[in-house]
Amino acid sequence: MIDDESLLSSELPPPHEEEPAELRQDILDELADHLACSYRKELLAGADAASARQRVLERFGDPANVAARLWFDAMKGKIMSQRILTVLNLVFLVALVGVLGVIVFQMKRSQAQLYRSQAELQIASGESRRAVQALIDKNQTAQETLLAEFKAAIHANQAQQSANARNSDWIPLKLKFTKGRLGGPPVVGVYAALFRGINEVPVEKQRESDAGGVVDFGVIQPGDWRLELAYSNDGTTWNQRHFLNVALGGPIEKTIICPEAIRIQPVEIQVQWPPNLAKRGLMAMANLVYVGTNLQPEFRWNSQFSNQDQFKTIHVFLLNGDARQITDLDSPGILWTLDSLIPFDASSSRKHEKPPENPGRVFVSYDLEHSGKAMERAELIEGHYRLVELEILRPAPISNPTQSARSFEVLARTSEFLRPIHQPPVIPANHADLQKEISNLPHTLTRGLTLQRNLLGQNPQEMIVAPGQPNIWQIKIPPELAEAAEKALKSGTEEPPKPSEEPGQKK
Repeated sequence: MIDDESLLSSELPPPHEEEPAELRQDILDELADHLACSYRKELLAGADAASARQRVLERFGDPANVAARLWFDAMKGKIMSQRILTVLNLVFLVALVGVLGVIVFQMKRSQAQLYRSQAELQIASGESRRAVQALIDKNQTAQETLLAEFKAAIHANQAQQSANARNSDWIPLKLKFTKGRLGGPPVVGVYAALFRGINEVPVEKQRESDAGGVVDFGVIQPGDWRLELAYSNDGTTWNQRHFLNVALGGPIEKTIICPEAIRIQPVEIQVQWPPNLAKRGLMAMANLVYVGTNLQPEFRWNSQFSNQDQFKTIHVFLLNGDARQITDLDSPGILWTLDSLIPFDASSSRKHEKPPENPGRVFVSYDLEHSGKAMERAELIEGHYRLVELEILRPAPISNPTQSARSFEVLARTSEFLRPIHQPPVIPANHADLQKEISNLPHTLTRGLTLQRNLLGQNPQEMIVAPGQPNIWQIKIPPELAEAAEKALKSGTEEPPKPSEEPGQKK
């Protein structure tokens, strides 16, 4: 229809500096394509060439004008942005010129005022000069006074800062005592003493808890402190020693739970025998010590009972190996031997030396009728217990025993403390005479079968007796102790020696 691009682009403006390179050609190609498509559509409708061209031009209008409008539509944003920027530059330039004019005007006005002031000063009288000098002196004096006050304020502020720095090294310490539980009723009259350091030094501060159960120590310095507490309740005196490491920081406030009345709980005590010692008729002696009451992990109360007969703190149990029957003894008994032993010195300077390799066979006797009673469950006061002594025994009766007494051979033993081993000079015929002889022995042998290492100190066995709990204590035989007992069983299969007969005794 219109194949000459020059006719389509006749009204396009000159190329713009920000015009894309392909813009004009894209507009011309697009417009030519639309015109050609419309022209072919008219021809297909039955119009001749002239009529078809006329109808297309009537519908589209002048192609050159349409091309110009498409170009302006595509470039409108860029052209408008450029025009706006030009206008803004002109406005800024006009504003800048105005500001410069104002500045020049003010400078000239100020210069004129300065000239007038200089002229007035030059014509001022001598009296005016003296007044001015007096005013200057007065101002200087006021400045010196103000400077002195300012220096004094600085010194006062520095002194206050130093005082604050010293005060920040003091930490408030306050304790609150409640009965039985956190949030329980306050405990009045708890004695609290504070000592500086962990060594034995004079008391630094001491207080008693008030009606609210509070002990206020005021402020203390950072470092190590020892806190000692004591109070009485229903005939029982409770006390504890607690160590505090106070560091810089905020105030220290602790709530400490105090025990209630002493109560007794049933406890089942069992022995976990290793397979090689089980079902062999062995027995065990276990020495349990009450070490206090733990109501909080970091605070342990120790007790002193007014009625020691009612509340025992040391329990010696004889445990049957094949049944769950236990005997609560009055004491762990006296160790003795019938064999020839080399005396071993137990003095503190030699207590770590090794005893003889073959110390002989060691025995222990118990008067079960007068010193103990059999039961299925022990009765212990509530609190924390630790196993301090453990022996593995086998029955070893001597000749003519009384009905109530029983003797046992000590196969292996471990303990937190030493116990002597006695050697009677003459072997009596029965337990009564044996106990009488043991009480008046001429010399003592120490260590015996006690193992060199304190197995219970290295691997503590502890239990907490508490209300509402099963309270079952299963005592574990340390492997080293089981090995020593097995060795004693293999080497000591013979019967214990018979007592020697007194001269003149019938054979």
